[in-house]
Amino acid sequence: MDAFSGVTEFVRITPAKEYDRKFLYHLKLKEGSWIVFDKAYNTYRHFAKWTTQKVWFVSRMKDNAVFHVTKVLVDKTKQKQAIGVIKEQHITVGIKTNRTETERLKLRRVVYKTRDGKRYIYITNDFTLPEQGVLSLNIKLNIQIHPVYFAKSQKPKSNANNGEPNWSSKSSKTFGHTFIEHGQKRSVESMADRSRSRQDKMPIGRWLNDEKAAAFIKRIFNTLKPGENIVNIPDGLGEVIYQDKTREVVNRA
Repeated sequence: MDAFSGVTEFVRITPAKEYDRKFLYHLKLKEGSWIVFDKAYNTYRHFAKWTTQKVWFVSRMKDNAVFHVTKVLVDKTKQKQAIGVIKEQHITVGIKTNRTETERLKLRRVVYKTRDGKRYIYITNDFTLPEQGVLSLNIKLNIQIHPVYFAKSQKPKSNANNGEPNWSSKSSKTFGHTFIEHGQKRSVESMADRSRSRQDKMPIGRWLNDEKAAAFIKRIFNTLKPGENIVNIPDGLGEVIYQDKTREVVNRA
């Protein structure tokens, strides 16, 4: 399924006994593509192939994964009160041929801790995306920590009057559910309820001023690339709300 259009583009039906990860062997992805999937699809040989092809991925890491740490960028694991990204590492994993290790693949490993103590571990072959970007790409894996995800899958629809997009925050044709679900009119209570209803209890993001947010997106629109974009936002423009109604200002979206 395309992450932005929501339209299914490829379907493959297999016998129940076939491993889920074999599905990946049938995907044909262009250079520069991003793919997001869960840990059941981990296959290091395929990860290496994608890396060579410049196809980027983010996935959860298997609980029993064996890896070597080559560099530690962040480590807050000894801080009992730390939440969010508590560890970021560069690692290598072994790729085997006929049960013999033939090469090692370099990956990034990011550990995220929720307020209730749950930990989620992610791996990616992209070393340039900010760690929060690694997390935001996992929307389809039920991870959401930013105020809004504005996808530039296509240019906003033009206004019939002047040929320009309608940049009003009230235009669902331009912004989709951005302000309907994450706008300033959404109460703290409703956002906290949504956080509590999530299995992972992750906080929900909200814009604090819809029109200023719409104007900000308009200013930066031509700099955005197709797909998810992680950008710095002005102070006081966005926040996340936790299940206990705690609010935290954020500066990236």
